[in-house]
Amino acid sequence: MSCFATDVSLVQGKAPDPTRHVNYVKGMVLGVDDFTQEFAYLSGRDQWLARDLLGYGTARGLAVKVDEDKAATPDQLKKWKVTVSGGAALDPCGRLICVPRAQCGYLNEWLKGHGEEVTKKLGATVSSGSMDLHLVLSYRDCPTDSAPVPGEPCRSEDQLKAPSRIADDFLLELSLDAPRQTEEDALGEFLRWLRAIPMAASGTSTPLNTFREKVSAWAPKASAPTGLAVTAADAKAYLREALRIWVTELRPLAYGRACGCAAPQTAADHDERLLLATLKVDVELPVGQSWRVKALNGSDESLRPWLLHLRALQEGLFQFSPPPSPSPAPSPASGYRVVAAGRVRGAAAPGDPPVFGELKALGVKKGLVKFGFGQYAQPDDKTQYVVKAMAVHSAKLPVAAVRFFAFEPDGFVLRVTRGATEVDVPTLETIEFLIEVGMFTVPA
Repeated sequence: MSCFATDVSLVQGKAPDPTRHVNYVKGMVLGVDDFTQEFAYLSGRDQWLARDLLGYGTARGLAVKVDEDKAATPDQLKKWKVTVSGGAALDPCGRLICVPRAQCGYLNEWLKGHGEEVTKKLGATVSSGSMDLHLVLSYRDCPTDSAPVPGEPCRSEDQLKAPSRIADDFLLELSLDAPRQTEEDALGEFLRWLRAIPMAASGTSTPLNTFREKVSAWAPKASAPTGLAVTAADAKAYLREALRIWVTELRPLAYGRACGCAAPQTAADHDERLLLATLKVDVELPVGQSWRVKALNGSDESLRPWLLHLRALQEGLFQFSPPPSPSPAPSPASGYRVVAAGRVRGAAAPGDPPVFGELKALGVKKGLVKFGFGQYAQPDDKTQYVVKAMAVHSAKLPVAAVRFFAFEPDGFVLRVTRGATEVDVPTLETIEFLIEVGMFTVPA
């Protein structure tokens, strides 16, 4: 089917109430309305479950790609091609949408068929401009599999058969107006607002009642939270309160749907389209021709709702934390701790692994190698370093003596000799050293 189809066959008739099911009693004669009502009840509960507990958005695939045919002439309609890969999604009413295979369409063809809308959008007196085209996905169903049906004689041919099945379908289209995403936008803003609350390692949290009042008063477009603070010890309890308020007070205000058990809304509040991407284009209207794309300025998917499946959440939840740093805990009595340690080459080379404490070589001279680390400061009366070092045994330097030489403003220097001879620079640059630096702080 076409990505940008506008004519869709829909089943006509009054929609059954999805909150009611048939009360089967002995002797009841079941008719079409009864079966239709039972299906609506079962299907409606599935949609309600998905919408309220999962949300809505892209679940798999539906990648958007826009290509320009460089070989096409400017007046050709098939110059800008939009492709959407196959995939699945839940729409804002909780209905599953399946796009079984890749779909494509052409921007210039769409512009030609919607010229009056584009002119109204940009203005009747202009011949060029910039605009957003929103690529949206919607659920549709269509009657299929016609079968003979009984009826009165002398019927016309089109009355002899009726569709025996209703097939799930979809509609991909471009739109000049973006879908309403009231809840999606509100949820993102609310979570960003929560993350902006200062977190302190110690101190006193804002009183819980005050915190509740501030969260309950939140509204979309609210400024950053002020006058709130939460300590690490209280974070779990305060987050639980914030999410409770979202579920019980704030989400109902943003829900705005006519689906599920929500109260009927006005047509203006009822938008079942799902945003995939917003294409930012420059368009032009050559004399005597139709609107066409002059340039594509990007495809924006930042506002696209998406759903992460449960397995992905499990995988992220049960990841083990990285192993703790090899640095021993400082001793309260002595004030001693290891601040840098590792295996370091005399001259850094690409691919060298990271070293604890950011220990690294700073320079090489004949017989001397200088090292530094992240917390290094030249020792004074209150802080002293203990440097332990040796050369890694190698064929180039099977026997070498490594001794501490000096502290300098930017690091410490080791002297490397073989017998009475200082080791040359090329050798020092290639060999590795095992080094451990401990810091001793004199108690106040």
